[in-house]
Amino acid sequence: MKTNLNSKMVGLSFLNSSFTENHLDLISQYVSSNKIQALEFHNAFSNKAVINFFLTTFLTSLSQCSDFTSLYIDKIEKIDLDLLLQNLPQQVKSLSVINCDVSINQALKTIKTNSKFSNNLNVLNLSFNTIDAYQETVSFPNCLTVIILDYVTFPNGNLAPFLNSLFRSINNDSEISLIQMKSSDDDFNKLDRMFYKLVLDFQKNPENLRRIRSLNWNFNPISTFFIEFLKMQPNLDCISVSGCFSSTDSKGFEEFCSFVSSSKSLKKLICRKFNRNYLGSLTPRLIEAVSASKVSFLDISGSRGGEKCYRCLKSLIGSSNKKGENPSSINRNEQKEVSTSKEPTINQTLALNGEVSSNNESIINQQIALNSEVSTSNEIENLNNDK
Repeated sequence: MKTNLNSKMVGLSFLNSSFTENHLDLISQYVSSNKIQALEFHNAFSNKAVINFFLTTFLTSLSQCSDFTSLYIDKIEKIDLDLLLQNLPQQVKSLSVINCDVSINQALKTIKTNSKFSNNLNVLNLSFNTIDAYQETVSFPNCLTVIILDYVTFPNGNLAPFLNSLFRSINNDSEISLIQMKSSDDDFNKLDRMFYKLVLDFQKNPENLRRIRSLNWNFNPISTFFIEFLKMQPNLDCISVSGCFSSTDSKGFEEFCSFVSSSKSLKKLICRKFNRNYLGSLTPRLIEAVSASKVSFLDISGSRGGEKCYRCLKSLIGSSNKKGENPSSINRNEQKEVSTSKEPTINQTLALNGEVSSNNESIINQQIALNSEVSTSNEIENLNNDK
């Protein structure tokens, strides 16, 4: 790796490693000499002394590497969040701290109050962590434009207040991901009332409306006023509702289809099989809604719609032809990744088959769209051999 002067590598990813301080020193040197942009550490530390070295000496050394802008770490139990944020290089734009038993409230507060994050950090992923019980309103950092809080556990009584703060304080044109929020049935039942109050307030005071560009709402409840909230979003061009509907649980489905058909901004719709939930007999109706919409990318992988979908698909292809599109360009294969930086080259893109991709995709692939190979080696002894 060190001797390959023509390497186009821009990121390194390590999985199930057991690093020593010497290993981290070698990585730091390599990042500096090869202008590495992103580092990922997946369950890569087992020694508490090495974790402390990583949070102090290693992170501090990366401050001198101006090209380094993305850090992803997961499965470091009870990580010292204050120490991590204190030593995080100022130039970092994307930070993911996944499943590390950190307080999301604390992280948001520290990032908001520390001026070093205000100029660069714009992507924050705190999935698989927890919300503390709180009494004051959570304030979200103004610097963030991508907030990912997937599989987060909310203590009783905290779900609606937290989401209320989120949707009232995010930046315009933000991308929000809230896959499978975990809370009590009582808290979920309060969400429609919360969205009702949001809609009412934004109707009375349009200047308070925070505009969302992308929302990932997989495996969460769909309610009447949630859909009314979506209707108020003039810039919403992508929504994912995988697992929200099934043939045995179709609450809000007709209202959602009406929203899809009438939306002037929605371009990308994802409603894949999620866990055991799939559209089934609802699939033709969603395709019909898309046929009458401005949606240019539809992913209903694993929907199990059956032969009743054929006529709807024919109508969908026909609507593409009327708009001057090439029906042969419709893709019936699984699309593992879709770049969010480019619009599809056809008006109607379908992904109908395949398995559901991982909801915990890496920062290198998902958030900064690096277009080069990423090393997935667990070991770096080869670096040591070249010293």
